[in-house]
Amino acid sequence: MAAVLATALAAAGGCGVSTSAPQKHGDALPAVQPYGESVRSIPDPAGVSDPEELVRLYLQAAVGGTEAVVPQVKAFLTGKALQTWRDPANPQNVTVIRVLRGPEEGVRGGGRSPVTVDYEVIGTLSNGRVAEPSPSGGGSITFWVVPDPNTPGDLRIDEIEGWHGGLLLSDKALDESQGGVHRIQPIYFWDAEYELLIPDLRYLPLTLNEEQRAKRLVQWLVAGPSPWLEPAPQRLPAGTNLNVAIRTDPVRFEVNVESEQPFDQTAVARLHHQLRWTLSYGGIDPPPLELFVNGQPQQSGVEDYRAFNRAYRYRNEAGPPARYDVVDSRVTAVGLDPQPPLLTSPDNVDVETAAVNRDGTVAALVRRASNGLRYLNVIHAGGQSVRSGLRQDVSRPSWVPVPGSREEFVMVASGGNMYLLSTTDPKFTDVTPARLTNVTSVSVAPDGRRVAFVADGLAYVASLSVNAVSNTVTVGSNPRPILASRAEATGVAWLNDTWLMVGGTAKGATRPAIWRVSADGVVARDETPRPLRDAEVQIQEVLAAPAWPAGLTGPVYLYTNQGVYEFSVTVRESQFNAPFFSS
Repeated sequence: MAAVLATALAAAGGCGVSTSAPQKHGDALPAVQPYGESVRSIPDPAGVSDPEELVRLYLQAAVGGTEAVVPQVKAFLTGKALQTWRDPANPQNVTVIRVLRGPEEGVRGGGRSPVTVDYEVIGTLSNGRVAEPSPSGGGSITFWVVPDPNTPGDLRIDEIEGWHGGLLLSDKALDESQGGVHRIQPIYFWDAEYELLIPDLRYLPLTLNEEQRAKRLVQWLVAGPSPWLEPAPQRLPAGTNLNVAIRTDPVRFEVNVESEQPFDQTAVARLHHQLRWTLSYGGIDPPPLELFVNGQPQQSGVEDYRAFNRAYRYRNEAGPPARYDVVDSRVTAVGLDPQPPLLTSPDNVDVETAAVNRDGTVAALVRRASNGLRYLNVIHAGGQSVRSGLRQDVSRPSWVPVPGSREEFVMVASGGNMYLLSTTDPKFTDVTPARLTNVTSVSVAPDGRRVAFVADGLAYVASLSVNAVSNTVTVGSNPRPILASRAEATGVAWLNDTWLMVGGTAKGATRPAIWRVSADGVVARDETPRPLRDAEVQIQEVLAAPAWPAGLTGPVYLYTNQGVYEFSVTVRESQFNAPFFSS
């Protein structure tokens, strides 16, 4: 492959602490002028003279999620098209489609231009999130574009063939980096033990002003987490309502909690941390937060909300993750001489792949046995060595944080199942979700409460419920498929708490392909560089170094049957044999 250097991709990680013992973790995030962002304009057909551009804008016009959506969309239509238009029963529900081809203008005739879009249905956007798609699949839509009878210099849509008439949004409309009018915005829910915050993706209209955006975010908190994440996240107490306003002199949020249940100081502190992250845009500090319960001012007592976002802590408490490589079948810390005591263990031999925890005290080694199968061997800096009973081609381990526990845990795939293992005990627990088989790859999210994996050639994301008392981890029973209609997945890695990298091949194809995909599978970008499109290699594993905030970049590695490659907008041969990062 051609060695071409360019920018790379990546994301976030960290550790958990108890809310009963709040601490300060790290300095304040970079100071910026908060909430000075301008309001985006609602897509409008005025002045548009290109048929393809008109259709692109039409597929972004149903932004907002209120009754105002209907006149926004109808503004693109001629009187003739309006005669067959039927207002939707619920304008807050919008069908999201992934555009597979187009908009593409066909041959004009009789003053009309056909513009075709091939699509697949992703799901219904409601309450800021996109539900899984119905069996309706996809197809082709033709938009017949004509000069506007009232303003001939402009264009309007005269007829729509191939669609039943409901409100439509393209997936690009949900991604501001692709010119969309929404921001992919995590809101945060506490895990079952109130130890870590779980990100839950929402699509925030940028056509709202800052206070309206804040109100929308807290409304979504009250509505609760996405169904596919349950039962891992904690809902707000029943009967809770939140009202938010932005005040000036100084700039600050005021959030009043209306609750039928009493809020003690512990509950106030938890809500404070949850709101601080939910109202943060891309990891940048929001204005200070003043919290009221039924009109009475509250003191949260702490400003340590950063402590409970593992993704933030991963990158901001100890700097970039340590880099490791496998050299002569031994794990080596890149750039360190002498090597850390952990890696001087006599068991650090015959290694094919591995994982090392964040503080470098425990390593999970996947070693090759004499019979050719791979097994798991955990080594500790103090000299302890634990050899797991798993003996069926173990995958690369991924760490699961269990705050408050003296043990550490890893998840692996082995023999087609997903297993949880303690680093101090050779026993293992099968945590494979029901009805799924042939699990080949596992990657725990930077937040530590979601897991991505490959099963039967498809990528999935599921929640993780962790109990520190019983030292148990449960994988959610409703995994969400990622790119099920497009990708034959072989590897998946977290870039941050918002994005995944999925590697494999496109459906029905043989050449390798790489997608950058939102963690709910809604927004997807094919980022396969041209040298890789023409290569006869198979992607076996994808590995990324987390970064924070989500807009930052870092290295991504592709393990293939022809060696390891570093990926960015193109690929180059890796200078390492089998690189990985502490996690």
